[in-house]
Amino acid sequence: MAEERSPPLVSPRSPSNARAQADLEDPELGDAGVIAALQRLYEAHDNARRAYAAAAGRLSDQRAQQELRAAAVTLGAHGERVAELIEGLGGLAPRPDEVRDVLAHGAEDVARAADHAAVQAAIQAVDEDLAAARREARATPGLSPDVAAALE
Repeated sequence: MAEERSPPLVSPRSPSNARAQADLEDPELGDAGVIAALQRLYEAHDNARRAYAAAAGRLSDQRAQQELRAAAVTLGAHGERVAELIEGLGGLAPRPDEVRDVLAHGAEDVARAADHAAVQAAIQAVDEDLAAARREARATPGLSPDVAAALE
C-alpha cells in the first residue's frame, strides 16, 4: 500500500508561505492596450531615429548632417521617455532586436533616395508617419491624463 503524503504544514507567518504568495501575485500591470500603444510609439521613434541617422550619412552638407544627427539624438531621447512610461505601467519597451518597422517610411526610403531633395522628401514622409503614430498613441482608450501629457 502506497503511503499517502499530507501537504506540508505552512502557517501564514512562514517565510516559505510569504515567498509562495509573492510568486503568485502579479506585478501591477497597467492596461495592456495602453502598453501596446506605447510600445508601438517607441518603435516609431526608433524607426524615425534610424531614418534620420541614415539621412545624415547621405548628405554632403555638413550643417544638414549635424542637424539630422541632432534630430536623431532627440528622437532617441523621446523614445527613452516613452520606454520609461511603459515601465511605469509595468511593461517593457521592445529590445533593439524586437523593434519592428512600424512606419510606412523609414531608413530604407532614405537609402533609396537619389539626391538631396529625395532625402529631404523621405525625411518629410518619416515625420508625417511619426506625427500620425503620436496622434494614434494619444488617442488610445484608457490613456491616463498624466501619460498623455508626458507624450506632448
